[in-house]
Amino acid sequence: MLNHVREEIEPRHYTKFDKNELRKKYNKKTKENISEILNEFSYIFYYMLNTRPCYYWNETIRRDIVQKLNQRIKNKEIKIESKIVHYFILAYDTYQQITEVMQDMSHLDLEARLKNRLYRIPTYIAITEGCLRNLYRIIIYIINQTQKEKQYGSQNKLKSMCEILKKNGFDLIVKDINVNIRNAINHGGVLLTNHDRELNFYYREKNQEMKMQMYDWEFETLINQLYDVCSGILLGMIQVFNGNRNLWDKKEILKNKYLAFRWMALKLSSPDVVCQEINDETVERKQLNIIIKTKHIEKSFLTQTAMELILQAYEKYPQYKQYFVYIKNDIRSFGSIRMRKKDVLRIIENNKKIKGYLKRGSKRGDVNLLLISEIKNKALNELKYYKYPGYTDDKMKILRVEDRSIEKRKRLKADLFVGEMKTKKEIIELIEKTINWLKDMDNSFTNTRETIKKGTMEADSIYLYVYQEDRRDNLEIDKNNKNFICFVDYNKDGNTNLKNGGMGKETWKSFLHEKRKNMQIAWQPDRRKKLRKS
Repeated sequence: MLNHVREEIEPRHYTKFDKNELRKKYNKKTKENISEILNEFSYIFYYMLNTRPCYYWNETIRRDIVQKLNQRIKNKEIKIESKIVHYFILAYDTYQQITEVMQDMSHLDLEARLKNRLYRIPTYIAITEGCLRNLYRIIIYIINQTQKEKQYGSQNKLKSMCEILKKNGFDLIVKDINVNIRNAINHGGVLLTNHDRELNFYYREKNQEMKMQMYDWEFETLINQLYDVCSGILLGMIQVFNGNRNLWDKKEILKNKYLAFRWMALKLSSPDVVCQEINDETVERKQLNIIIKTKHIEKSFLTQTAMELILQAYEKYPQYKQYFVYIKNDIRSFGSIRMRKKDVLRIIENNKKIKGYLKRGSKRGDVNLLLISEIKNKALNELKYYKYPGYTDDKMKILRVEDRSIEKRKRLKADLFVGEMKTKKEIIELIEKTINWLKDMDNSFTNTRETIKKGTMEADSIYLYVYQEDRRDNLEIDKNNKNFICFVDYNKDGNTNLKNGGMGKETWKSFLHEKRKNMQIAWQPDRRKKLRKS
């Protein structure tokens, strides 16, 4: 690729991808000391560190995987071959899809029956079968390479795989797996009772039918635990792979066209643009297809990015007659840019400008960005699944907005995270900002059988649970929870309809109470004492 092409098309893949800062952030969070992040793994590191709920990974599991895999491969002649890469891609792709499902559905206001059948049960199976099973296969394959005395062959049964891993010191990564629940689900043995909020798992053990009962919130806690275990294994594995580039048998891996395309997709992915797939599945396989997903809708950015991808793809795969970039975004609209090989060569060899191609390509129909909607990003969540949006800036984060309305009062609830220690005045300002952001929110999308007050009118009541950090644990409303700051009961008319703040009487009495304007604030005692006076 000639210098003038590099100058005209400034690479954007890593503009927000300072790998040195990424490495420092990872080392700080994990207390590791990795010295380099390979291009192939840059986006995965970024994704795990910056995507919720990925960053809730089980750190104990991650450390255990790093330590034990490094011990296994130290001074051993092993290779990371196509079979390992195949299982890794299966696990990683499934993991990303599950992550999107959890982001979209974990807090959807659905009936218990729908949420259990559409979200919790399928997600449990996807984590155990799609993610953990494939990650387990990788570890067993490495075990087979690092010992001669015992070979385990191709194990497919989850229970057998768990037993192999236990025998070889990987107890932690299988201890949360419940094979009986998995068997019950796979064999249709799940019954919902108690208003669909209790799951009954039926399975056979020693030729007898057994039953395990679990409330939906207990089952969701188990799902979250397994997801965090999966995150820990995946991240630990990536660190080991990243730190042992000499083990990669790239020549053998790249013989497989599918793996070669997936490998290139990983290298081309960035925070701005995720390359989801590369293939040549067209008539006579004369066209290379690059499928990307981005939140950007600016035409200049999209055309620049598409050109950049096409030129990089041509450099690696010059044999195709044309190159096609398919653009997706969160609202399912799309655009596309196609370049013929002669246009690519004209740009590279004759120093032709991109604008000239765009003009010709538009006339031929090769440039199609007209279907990209100009809807602002803040509306995407509402358009997609009618879930209540959150809010994040450099000072606070609003999550888990829920409708708690009754017939004559519009009531909204949310969790507010304010980060590092702030003064009382600053916290009050963030609370008031959150109330102002919430109070006019449209709750017409709420799915409920009861008659409630709905619409864009100002909320009558807003309930805020204020915390310091957004964490998986430490969200209890308890005087001993150091992460909890306060509970805010805001009422437009100044009159609450909650008894004891909707809590138990003793819990309510354990907090320090303050009346401020239309807000009743219940402060966690230790936190209130530490706050500097305004």
